[in-house]
Amino acid sequence: FSGGVGQKLETFLNYELRVPDRAFFQSAYAGSLNNQMRAAKVRVPTEAMKEVATMDGLYRTFQYPNMASKMFSGIKKALNVGQDFGIGDFVLKYPKTPGSLLARGIEYSPAGFVKTAINLYKGIRKLPGYTQKGLIESISRPVVGTSIVGTGILLSRLGIITGRKEERKGIRELKQETGLRNYQVNTSALGRFIASGFDSSVTGYRKGDLLATYDWFQPQAISLAIGANIDENKGKATGIVGTIADAIASGSQTL
Repeated sequence: FSGGVGQKLETFLNYELRVPDRAFFQSAYAGSLNNQMRAAKVRVPTEAMKEVATMDGLYRTFQYPNMASKMFSGIKKALNVGQDFGIGDFVLKYPKTPGSLLARGIEYSPAGFVKTAINLYKGIRKLPGYTQKGLIESISRPVVGTSIVGTGILLSRLGIITGRKEERKGIRELKQETGLRNYQVNTSALGRFIASGFDSSVTGYRKGDLLATYDWFQPQAISLAIGANIDENKGKATGIVGTIADAIASGSQTL
């Protein structure tokens, strides 16, 4: 903005967006640095420790460098046709955060074990870039994510959540008219299931049930949707690898 009022509003929005991010970054940075210093039993952090702490801070605030963010930034730049402002600002105003969310969702899924294998190979061959911390994280993240995938399979089987089921257009439109959509959780059925002591007979749809979407619950929504998609499309003749690949691809659509 060139006007005074517009500039003030722009400055206010800038502070509103950056100050909380900076606070969360600083907290993660300090925590990481403290843990490293305690582990190494030193009082003064090394430059290597500071670099690791910086990456941890960027990771916690979804600003760390990754392939998805680079791809989204490239799409925005292409849509802007080399200009500072253009169509790309309307389609992908902030490309780093959604890219980081997508990358995080993939890390916390069975696909994350690919990174585990790469880090194991680096460690065995003593290649540059290997760290014990990186190996542990590359193992723990897909393990946690796979447990969320398992939860998605279970909740889908109980009729509590939905994924993205391949259906004919007419059936899909009829369901949408009655309020049944992809990536939904039946909060009433979930409440009944917990209150009954996990009795599966109380789940399913009932008159007056409250349905809500869960695709906003990022990045865990991707893992939940992967599980739901595996369960809902298990009858497709694509094999286990094809089923998982399809589930990851459609689960990423929650973003």
